[in-house]
Amino acid sequence: MNGPLGKSFVKDNERETALRQDAYFVCLAFLTFANILAGPVLLMSAALQAWPVERIVGVAFALFMSNMACFLSLPTLYASWKLSIQREDIS
Repeated sequence: MNGPLGKSFVKDNERETALRQDAYFVCLAFLTFANILAGPVLLMSAALQAWPVERIVGVAFALFMSNMACFLSLPTLYASWKLSIQREDIS
């Protein structure tokens, strides 16, 4: 696994540990906010449009899968955005 969060956390220095903690904190904060909004919206949509149980289960499963995708990708994206780009000087 490559990327800013790809190596074992045992080999991290203080900067990488702080970056890892910040990345997961931002990811969990985003997912918490999204899920606080998505739950009531799902319930209101289901009630107002008289969705059958199969559709509610399908939408809930899709939301679960999107949560898992975000949980796996957002920390790495955040860490990549926070790392400074080191460019070689071509003279």
